[in-house]
Amino acid sequence: MRSKRNKLLASCCKLKTDGKTVIAGTVSVLIAGLLSRFLSGSPIYILRFTGLWHKVPPLWFFSLIWTLWYILLGFCFGFILGSRPIGKDVFKYKGSLWFVIMMIFNIVWYPLFFKAGAFFLALVDAGLIIFFALLTAFEYYKIHKIVGCLIFIHIFWLVWCLGINLRVFFSI
Repeated sequence: MRSKRNKLLASCCKLKTDGKTVIAGTVSVLIAGLLSRFLSGSPIYILRFTGLWHKVPPLWFFSLIWTLWYILLGFCFGFILGSRPIGKDVFKYKGSLWFVIMMIFNIVWYPLFFKAGAFFLALVDAGLIIFFALLTAFEYYKIHKIVGCLIFIHIFWLVWCLGINLRVFFSI
């Protein structure tokens, strides 16, 4: 068991990456997520207006977790984009394309749900986020197993959020 783990860690450490790209990826994803949140205004109004205040977890919890996820996702994106995988450039760019599309849908979800109150469109958007996250995870896993696994773990969080979105949609 230890030898498999050590081999996995050794193979992952062999990949060289550019530190500036990692920082740029992390900062750009975090800024995009925060802009989406702040330009949409406070979610409290829509939650109180629809009577959903008691059906979702506390807003501080979502704010904290999403900020941490954006930092981690930005790190993964920058790490893969700044890497120099020999013979795996196709996976790198294909996965990064899926990542950008996933993040666009991710950033659009917040204003759809909280600003516009378009719960059905937010539900469809959440499904698209999960779909593109899966595509991203498979491509990133081919380059760096740990980064791919982090995206797969993020998918579990997204599925949980989709469940909350479904509960809200069917409550109205």
